[in-house]
Amino acid sequence: AVAACSHLFWCDARRDGKRVLECLQKCLKIADNVVTSDSKQVGLWVEMLDKYSYYYEHECEDVTAKFVQSLINLCFEHIAFAENDVQSAS
Repeated sequence: AVAACSHLFWCDARRDGKRVLECLQKCLKIADNVVTSDSKQVGLWVEMLDKYSYYYEHECEDVTAKFVQSLINLCFEHIAFAENDVQSAS
């Protein structure tokens, strides 16, 4: 829901990259809490990468390549952890 709210700040009527980034960062905290408690929800990281990529491609200056690259690295980390978690549970 918070990710969807980010679009309120990046539309034809308004271009507030700072608010977009605030929404996305709140989403990252929520995703981290959810994935920490249930590694099966690791797909949330990929969904967040999709959102960051969207804003980067739509030239939101506050969403930089550095943020996107950091999120790609987090995705790899969390996916590897989830795969190991599943294998150790088997």
